[in-house]
Amino acid sequence: MFRLALGSAFVALFSTVSYGATYDFSGATGAGCAANAGACVYSTGVNNSNVLLADGTADGHYTLVGTPTGSGLGPSTFVVLSSQFPLSTGSWLANDSSSKWIAPNANQNQSMPASDTEAYIYRLTFNLSLLGLSSGSYTINLGWLSDNNRNSTSTLSSGILLNGTPVASSGNAGQAAGSLSPVSISGNYSGGTVNLDFVVYNLVYGGPGNNPSGLRVNITSATANDNEGQIPEPATSTLLAAGLIGLGLYTRRKQ
Repeated sequence: MFRLALGSAFVALFSTVSYGATYDFSGATGAGCAANAGACVYSTGVNNSNVLLADGTADGHYTLVGTPTGSGLGPSTFVVLSSQFPLSTGSWLANDSSSKWIAPNANQNQSMPASDTEAYIYRLTFNLSLLGLSSGSYTINLGWLSDNNRNSTSTLSSGILLNGTPVASSGNAGQAAGSLSPVSISGNYSGGTVNLDFVVYNLVYGGPGNNPSGLRVNITSATANDNEGQIPEPATSTLLAAGLIGLGLYTRRKQ
């Protein structure tokens, strides 16, 4: 009888231990993202259902929170016209089925305000509490390019900020690179909105030709783990105690 009680307790124990829920908050794959777009992270140039937006359409996920002084641009961002320079000439990496270039305005066949000290800052926000996460850790994997990837003196590089803190090794290879530059971003969540800022410099350029500016981001994965589940629940602790008591009683009976 004690052997049966002991076995049942340990079976129950190991079948009920929770190691924390995992949340997928990538707009491309997260099951709850379509209904809770504010919880998730999206590539540039897609809607809440991760469908590519038409050229010239406003991108509702990325907001300009910083621009060169006097530019009059923002806060909206727009999908760049692919029929115009620089996309039509191949000067920027071509759009694909996962993401498109965005910019302060749709037509980039022009010279955009440039500055060696002031950047275009594109903000992407997410709030994991909308998916049910109260606290935990998360990782976002993405690829990105920008025009430009630095300022004209090469003293400042375009990069990514997580809640205002620079993300290590978050630079990119520039708009004409053959592929998006990969970056992995990790953080801890304790509630509220998280800001992911893409800081893009448009180098001072004397010509010939136009001086466009833009951003391309492709979110490849975004997952979070619930820290609450890492601690055994009270019911689990009770089962553990029952198992240990059963073990003691069984041992005494054997003696």
